[in-house]
Amino acid sequence: MKRPSIQFYPGDWRSNAKLRRCSPAARGVWMDVICLLHDSDEYGLVRWPLAEIARAAGAAIAHVRELASKGVLKGHDTRLDEAFIYTPRSGRKDGEPVTLIPTQAGPIWFSSRMVKDEYVRTIRGQSSRFGDGEGAASKASPKPPKGDGSSSSSSSSPSGYTPYSPPDGGNSPDGDPTEQDLLGSAPAEKPRRKRGDGPARGTRVPGGDLPEEWATAANRTREEHGMPLLNRRVLGLRWASFQDYWRGVTGSRGLKVDWLATWRNDCRDPRTEKKFPPDAAVTARAPKFDTTG
Repeated sequence: MKRPSIQFYPGDWRSNAKLRRCSPAARGVWMDVICLLHDSDEYGLVRWPLAEIARAAGAAIAHVRELASKGVLKGHDTRLDEAFIYTPRSGRKDGEPVTLIPTQAGPIWFSSRMVKDEYVRTIRGQSSRFGDGEGAASKASPKPPKGDGSSSSSSSSPSGYTPYSPPDGGNSPDGDPTEQDLLGSAPAEKPRRKRGDGPARGTRVPGGDLPEEWATAANRTREEHGMPLLNRRVLGLRWASFQDYWRGVTGSRGLKVDWLATWRNDCRDPRTEKKFPPDAAVTARAPKFDTTG
């Protein structure tokens, strides 16, 4: 798949001495030529005569020849006598020179910057996503130089170059890595959660009289905290007050998942001891009548 974008360096465009020597018209034609080189099957290189390049770019042949004469567009219509050699550099050390385009018969025209960038991009890809994890081994496998277009691998590939081979032979019939080879097997689907698998929903406070087991639980928790026990009548008063309070609480605050735990917490709350002392009893007050007159 061809890349939809191109690397462009404004600083290099403005500081390139060879390009600055060209006329403004020739510099504009160079942009069209760059687009042709970008769309080529061999990135940064075309095997067309100079006249066909001018025709494809929609430019005058004189402007394209000007780019070639100034060394911006490199190559020759009949034979390339000078190989394009790239020397990688890391820090202050130069690496082993790599022949990217050997001497060969023409026509062949290329941009040295685009050919070099494509080589660097491929090497970085081999040392990361496509490599075997061995940094030194992957960096020692350069991209084969751009030969004369023949199908012979011995004439176009340097010694020591090994093409990428997907794990276990790969799944692609042509040997190229497939998406499954690069990304591995698809992750297992997460099981769908059923409606009843989620957390329990809260409910409103229970109605009715105080259950016997809840009364026992209230005295048990008071005993554990060193508080006096309550008789059944005081527990009934507490339970009625407990129900009235939580019925008046609206929204999600009035919903509880475990009302028994809330009830036990209320029974050991010291703030309610004055309201419901352990020895309290319900006494009915008789109405007062004036019997003197």
